[in-house]
Amino acid sequence: MSWSETKKYDRAIRYQKKTIGIPTKQQAAKTASQKGSGLVHVSGYVTASGRRVDDYYRARPVK
Repeated sequence: MSWSETKKYDRAIRYQKKTIGIPTKQQAAKTASQKGSGLVHVSGYVTASGRRVDDYYRARPVK
């Protein structure tokens, strides 16, 4: 997540941390493996500028 996105969603992130928390990688992996969970795994990659991005989980895109 970029700094501008973090700043934009700061209030929602704080609310989630306070109420339900942030899932661990293991919890996210277990949830993502369940059909219809809404989470997808994104493999790590290197950006065009050479910055390494570790793998992560995110919400499934809305079609």
